[in-house]
Amino acid sequence: PARVCSDWWAYAPGKSSAAPMEAVGAPAAACEGSDPGTSAPGSLLQDAFRGSPVDDSSASLPPSPPIPLGLEPGFRSAQCGARRPPTAEEYFHGAKFPRAQNQLHAALLVNDTAAAERLIDSADDMLLCQQSPAGCTPLMLLAMGQGTSDLLHRLLARRAAVEASAALRSDTRRTAADYAEESKRGPEFAELLRSLERREMERTARCRCPVCGDLVRRRPLLRFFADRAEKGHEPNRLLHKWFAGSSFRALLDPRYHQLNDHRQIRKELSESLALLEALHGVVPDFGSAWHVVDLCCGKSLTAGLAALEYPGLVVTAVDKLEPRFLPHFGSEFGEGGTCGKAQEAPEDDPTSAIAKVGGPSNGFRYRQLDILDEGFLETFHRLVVEVGRPTALLGMHLCGHLSLRAIHAFAHIDLARAVALSPCCLPSKQDASAPQSLFLSRDGCVQYAAWGNYLEGVLHASVPGAVVTAAPCQDILSPKNVLVCAVK
Repeated sequence: PARVCSDWWAYAPGKSSAAPMEAVGAPAAACEGSDPGTSAPGSLLQDAFRGSPVDDSSASLPPSPPIPLGLEPGFRSAQCGARRPPTAEEYFHGAKFPRAQNQLHAALLVNDTAAAERLIDSADDMLLCQQSPAGCTPLMLLAMGQGTSDLLHRLLARRAAVEASAALRSDTRRTAADYAEESKRGPEFAELLRSLERREMERTARCRCPVCGDLVRRRPLLRFFADRAEKGHEPNRLLHKWFAGSSFRALLDPRYHQLNDHRQIRKELSESLALLEALHGVVPDFGSAWHVVDLCCGKSLTAGLAALEYPGLVVTAVDKLEPRFLPHFGSEFGEGGTCGKAQEAPEDDPTSAIAKVGGPSNGFRYRQLDILDEGFLETFHRLVVEVGRPTALLGMHLCGHLSLRAIHAFAHIDLARAVALSPCCLPSKQDASAPQSLFLSRDGCVQYAAWGNYLEGVLHASVPGAVVTAAPCQDILSPKNVLVCAVK
């Protein structure tokens, strides 16, 4: 079929016009920092059902380019009209992979072999290669063990586009070959899928991240917001100031695609920049001689911004996420804090996964730790003492008891000299340890303000003599914008 010109764009509509099943979207995340990678491990099929977080700040995104008539929700061949997904090159130039749970997904999930055979034999490339809301393709579902081995061979025999989909990743950052290795399919299928994955990655290498092989965009969202700020159209004070400098250019590197093309990058930048500004406000001499710990770091944006702003700063990012969900901070990230590709945890510390460059007292490193674990404080204390610098604890949108755990660490670690955090959701009302005074009002805003006041009081009680402040920050692009800070 004739190729469609690569500058045509395809953005996913709300519903698919080719199948009676609606495009299944995910509800907005309940917590500010929620992430598909934070869910507890379970059945591989959970990947097919779980949706991705939805950004509630779509007004800040660039307007969708016009879609040529007849192309939604995917590209169509000019000769036969069959739909197909965008190629890697088209994605690089701005096209999107429209996600929806289609008829083939549904047939495979219920092991309806007859329906799956009929769809594979008659459907177009779009149906055969489409990702579900959680990023799973039909090829991934078959690799998980759904359907029969014959269906897998039948699917691969249909189209070259299906083979190209072997290099796609789900929201849990697995390819079809990864799923085959973890399932009952056997090593021969995993080897076949891995060879297809490697071939596609080599063929489209210029459109991919040089570290992990993910498809990237020539102009990520961060570039759009930078251009908008340069034209004077950025109303947020913190973002306008940040884009006026040059440090943002480092984040445009394709290796940081998990940050620079994140749908909520503008909102999350406002949060991280506000947290760092608040820290500098309570610690005027804060600088490169300090150690910053980004608790529950998520994609570690706050940690990365700190490393960019203060060369020589020691930065530790802490979360329970597996390292594969984090950006590939490398030696070119800045003159100071750096981070290499994630390595295996040392034998003497099986609870952590460390990625670091320059030794224990220099650079950027990631520790895979659960802040709610009973042994967290002891492990974390060793980490801070190992660095041996005055330490600032940062926590953006810590949910429930995570804020209390951060305060507990601040109170019990001598080298922890400052803390700056922004709470997210309250503890559950059914939690016996949660202060019931938080729930006197049914108004969520009133409850959130009460939660901020309660944390301020806990800091005063836990660290007598500490200078404590708590106030909302209007520059944070979220209604959950209270910043609680303390310095010993």
